[in-house]
Amino acid sequence: MSPLCEHCGENMKKMNQQVSVMRKEIKNLRQTLDGAVRAHRKHLMSIQAAVSKADFSGHNKKDCTSSLSAPDALEQGNIQTVPIGYISSCFSVKNGTPRQPTICGPSRAQLQIQQSVFNNPEHALVGLEQYSHVWIIFLFHKNGHQSYKAKVKPPRLNGQRVGVYSTRSPHRPNSLGLTLAKL
Repeated sequence: MSPLCEHCGENMKKMNQQVSVMRKEIKNLRQTLDGAVRAHRKHLMSIQAAVSKADFSGHNKKDCTSSLSAPDALEQGNIQTVPIGYISSCFSVKNGTPRQPTICGPSRAQLQIQQSVFNNPEHALVGLEQYSHVWIIFLFHKNGHQSYKAKVKPPRLNGQRVGVYSTRSPHRPNSLGLTLAKL
């Protein structure tokens, strides 16, 4: 290959810079498109959920599922449960909530047990003072759990994709969470 003249070398540099800028623009467009596709899927799933809850046939879907025996309901994936209470904390929005529990150790939350579950909620807590921690199973009810993926990109892995069950992502098929809380 013959050496390039000075003029050709400059043109090559300009072309390489333009190609680099175009690649960055294409990458940005792909990210924007991916975000739009995710938002569309989420919106579509919320519409499908609303339609499935609507009663078009004249009978209530809850009546159909409640008539199943417990083993049949479990086999079909229908699990009915009642929340025993609700947690309130100083974190009201996702963006302000720390991802790591040790980042904001002094923060506190309060579990308020529903009166409708127990007529004397205090009785359910008798003996709990002997323990330092408690496991809490909860529902991610504000995470927009209309969509989820099998692989996710956790913030600390610099874009590497891993299985959703190897992360603490709240976007899961069943939206259940488990946390260890200090009493």
